Amino acid sequence: IRTRGELRNRISWKSSSGPMSFDESEYRDQLYTELQSRILVNVPRLTGSLSILGSSVIVYIILKDRKHKLRRVYHRILLAYSVFDILCSFNYALSAAVVPKNTPGVWGATGNVATCEASGFVTHFTFGLGVYGAFLCIYYVLVLRYKISEETLARKVEPLVHFVAIAVPLVLGILMLDKDMYNPANVFVGWCFVNCYPMDCLRREEIECHRGENYEVWVLLHFVPFIGF
Repeated sequence: IRTRGELRNRISWKSSSGPMSFDESEYRDQLYTELQSRILVNVPRLTGSLSILGSSVIVYIILKDRKHKLRRVYHRILLAYSVFDILCSFNYALSAAVVPKNTPGVWGATGNVATCEASGFVTHFTFGLGVYGAFLCIYYVLVLRYKISEETLARKVEPLVHFVAIAVPLVLGILMLDKDMYNPANVFVGWCFVNCYPMDCLRREEIECHRGENYEVWVLLHFVPFIGF
């Protein structure tokens, strides 16, 4: 059994933009076969591209008739939702291209630390998709059931929706960057999000965590409200 000092020398982030490396035979129980990893890496490239296409069409339709459509709160929220979706879907479509090279269990990983952190930061903005998606449903309740006017919604409700959708993931993202929380995900192959590094450090005593300790708390801060929305 190697000492923590020896492991620390073997497991390292070489620089802020350099590759991440560790011995996959020692530090990771592989969750997927190579074929499964290939599938999980490539599927988001297809679905993400389709999502970008769909949201781009919505943006085009709204902006084409912006003089009329942008007068309505509904279309402004839908526009914001679609822009967020394009951003997040592009991030997903990149897939393993953002994951640090040589990350075990991730087929086609070609990124570095910087691309991983950037991708994790953008992923946090899926929180905004939850906010906007929920409000698109609530909008009809307010308008049809409670007869609230567009003017009232625009003045009292819409600013709050935009604030929560943008400010919350932005603040969370900055905090995550500061705490080195963005690392390759072990279950969602090809993603970088809030996770510990090395991946097995929390369940194997001989491996010391270098990044992302107590990451579970930060994962809950993102997913519990998102699922709620």
